This record gives sequence, structure tokens and C-alpha cells, in this order.
Amino acid sequence: MLLPSEDFKTLASLVQQIKDPITNSQIYLSELAKTKLDPNQTELVSDITNLTTKLDRTFDIILSLSGLDENYKLINNAIQTRLLIDQLISDLGQFGKVQYQRKQALPSIAGNYLKLYQALLTIAKRVIDNASDKRITIDSSKKSNHILIRLIDQGNPYTKTTRRVLSSPHYFRLDFELALALEIIRLNGGQIRLTRFDHKNYLNIKLPTQTQAKLVKSND
Repeated sequence: MLLPSEDFKTLASLVQQIKDPITNSQIYLSELAKTKLDPNQTELVSDITNLTTKLDRTFDIILSLSGLDENYKLINNAIQTRLLIDQLISDLGQFGKVQYQRKQALPSIAGNYLKLYQALLTIAKRVIDNASDKRITIDSSKKSNHILIRLIDQGNPYTKTTRRVLSSPHYFRLDFELALALEIIRLNGGQIRLTRFDHKNYLNIKLPTQTQAKLVKSND
């Protein structure tokens, strides 16, 4: 099954759109770290500096991608970038009122993140809708515009741990009526596993790195 290429193009475009604002934010953070507003906050300044380095590395990875599994890596790194930015903004908020005012001057970057998730979830929905296994179905009886998603990374060589929770479950509104819970895990072997679950049962699906490969039911 060939995954819709237009979805990946949209995702790649969104990632590129947030690159420049993040670069500007990095410059801002570097200057902020140099000022050392309070000697007692040196640890937090160091944390923000380290975060800036992580952002640089994330975009180096995204921009150097190539190969058949490029689309999945792009999704994975885009999500990581989104979460790093969340931490960046959260850390800035800890500086207090003066720093909060400076925070307002940061480039407006939050608006694109929901679009990133929408692109990812649209892909996931199409994967499930087009799967040959008809047991993978959407419960159309549920009147909802929400999707519950949890993302876990088990195979990222750029993290210190082998299992990292990329996102706690969050609800995101989408244009289509759907009540669906997904767990997306990138395995050590480079595969991405989608688990569709409810409160009673779940079904594991493995997405091979090749975009034309068919979905197979997981036995693990």
C-alpha cells in the first residue's frame, strides 16, 4: 500500500516553516543565557543552552534525511522538535515576570504544531482505513471530533534511553468525526507500530520503513 505522498509533502513543508522561527528563538536564547539575569539561575540558563543545542541537532537530522524511510524519520523528528519547543517555552516562563514579557517577543511558532499533528493523524487514519485487514475499523457510532494519541520512541539513537515517551496522551480536534485511540511506537528495528486500542482491547499493526509495504498484524 502506497501512503499518500501529499501528506508527507505537507508535513515536510510545515517542518521547514518552523525552522526559521526556531533559529530566531535560538539566537534569542543564546543572548538570554549570556546576560545571566540572576546568578542563582545559572542552572536554568545552562538548561536552556543545552536545549538550544538539542534544537540545532534535531534540525540537522531533519535536513540530512534521505532514503526510503525518510518520511517516518521526518515525522518522528518533527514531533521531537515540537516537544522540545514546548519545553523551551516552559523554561522561559520560569524566569518570572520580566522574562515572561520577553517571552511574548519570541517568534509566534505555536500555531504550526497542531497542523503537524493533524498531518500525522491524517496519515494514520488513512493507513487504518485502507488496511487490508477489515477487522481494523473505526467505530462510527461514536459522535466525536477527537483522537487520542500517544507517541513512544524506542529506537532513537539521539536519546540516552531506549524508551522515551514523546508525548503524553493528548486530545486534538480534527475535521473528520472520529473517536480513535492510537499508540505510535518506533521500534529499534526502524519499524513504526500503530496500536489502535480502546478500554477493552487493542490491535497492533506494524508499518515497515518502506512506504509501499503492506500492513501486517503484530503477534507481539
